[in-house]
Amino acid sequence: MKNSCLKDLLRYIRDNELIKKYFILFEKKLQLKDLINISDSDAKRIYCSSNERIALIKMYEIINKCFFPKNIVEYIINIDSDEIFKYSIKALKSNMNDDKKLKYIKAASSGYSNLSSKYAFGLITDAKLKENSEELIKMVAKAKDKVSLYLRNILFNESVAFDENIESYVKLIYLDNKDFHAKYATRLIENDEIRKDENCKYYISAIMAGTGYVQTKCVYDYLLNEKCRNSNDSLIIALEIASAKEDYQAIRAKCYAMQDEAIGKKETVSKVCEIIKEELNYKFEKETTVGELIEKNDLNELLVSLSSVSKNENITEKTKVKI
Repeated sequence: MKNSCLKDLLRYIRDNELIKKYFILFEKKLQLKDLINISDSDAKRIYCSSNERIALIKMYEIINKCFFPKNIVEYIINIDSDEIFKYSIKALKSNMNDDKKLKYIKAASSGYSNLSSKYAFGLITDAKLKENSEELIKMVAKAKDKVSLYLRNILFNESVAFDENIESYVKLIYLDNKDFHAKYATRLIENDEIRKDENCKYYISAIMAGTGYVQTKCVYDYLLNEKCRNSNDSLIIALEIASAKEDYQAIRAKCYAMQDEAIGKKETVSKVCEIIKEELNYKFEKETTVGELIEKNDLNELLVSLSSVSKNENITEKTKVKI
């Protein structure tokens, strides 16, 4: 390489901090000795690039004597986020065929956020997915961050990822898109026995019916119990628990329904329904204000105390409640 050309190349690399960016992007140190032996024309391809992303890709191709598909490069250099661009490069270097690379990169890069896209790209580069997993990757990318994380985690489990029904299960969770539902639905799916149960999608739907975190956890606890799950009216009972307006109602109904003497009995459904409708029979011992309870930052205690005032009362920090 001519000295003038080499100096132009090195100035371009220095002024644009490409040594550091090369390492971040390709996770490989840029050795200056690798640049000395390239041709003048290759050097110009680097420092005459229209932007630094193209320059970095051309530099990698020239040094490593490889060529990335032009259509994929054209797509990823226009990605707005530097972080997602980095994930795309890692996927670009993977061993899958070019058509699949482009489909998967497009699916993962169209995420709800950088974080959800990161989880989706993790599936492309690290997990063993089924042959056609574009829709799975797209759903992981487009889900809210926590939901996306739960979905990614179950798909890292090969026995789960290759299940014939996994796409339909993931779709249920993705469309719901609530993190406390996703947490317990994915736990159900990780259970091999439940996942292979013909009623699995109904169990997931019961989880999705949970009106709050506690109700959802109670449904999960109930369905995880094999005796409860296999008993008559188990889905009806799970949906009743899920529908509870108050946390304590769900907890009481679950505890009753999981008793050995209640499992499988005809009267269990009607008893669970009664419990779900019951008002809290709670012995309040002293009076305080909503503001004082807020200072304690105990959400459960605050919810219980609000049961001591009328449902139609306007609540302020000065409202008196019993605890």
